[in-house]
Amino acid sequence: MTLPDTLELDELLAAIRERLEHGRNLELWKGSVATIDFGARIVLPDALDSIIRVLKDGYGILPTAVVSEIPETRAAADRLTLTIYDVLPMVVMPPVGQTPEPEKAPQIGQGNALYIPHTVRSGQRILHNGAVIVNGDVNPGSEVIAAGDIVVLGTLRGVAHAGANGDESSRIFARSLRPPQLRIASLYARAPEPDGKTTASKGAECASVQSGAIDINPW
Repeated sequence: MTLPDTLELDELLAAIRERLEHGRNLELWKGSVATIDFGARIVLPDALDSIIRVLKDGYGILPTAVVSEIPETRAAADRLTLTIYDVLPMVVMPPVGQTPEPEKAPQIGQGNALYIPHTVRSGQRILHNGAVIVNGDVNPGSEVIAAGDIVVLGTLRGVAHAGANGDESSRIFARSLRPPQLRIASLYARAPEPDGKTTASKGAECASVQSGAIDINPW
């Protein structure tokens, strides 16, 4: 689901709640911190405060930073003493098994979940040195690469790579899991060929490493 930039605040908050409440086991995010990427949306202080309260009080997710080039949104974040990024914090993941040199080890966003309140569109490539939560879909032709878990509260049709620094305990969650390829650490799995019988979703699923291979189970 795409959250249009023109969506009214009440509708936006309802959409956020609807997405989060369709996920299971979201208790695992309680106590985590997050960065919010607002894209081109104009967010004023009252609206930003409402969004933060929904995430914090309703789901235990504490936003600490905002990604935006929009002056009004940046001013609202500054007023609430949030960290502000011009562009999405990215890190260059080293090849699996290769340890980055200490002075070059990525630090931006480390240990901080990245919350993206919109669909990841075709051609976009998200890289983050932590967990990634997408409140929307991951469209075909896009990539989400995370050092930690990946949670997609919509349909995952793009490429997802969790545990990109080699962490095989990372997982990929999606409300509808239809990617061309899944990767966790150095392991990968491809989506099964369509059987032509149905296009209905099997329901929310979780991909994790079990006995040295990626296993997909109901979420």
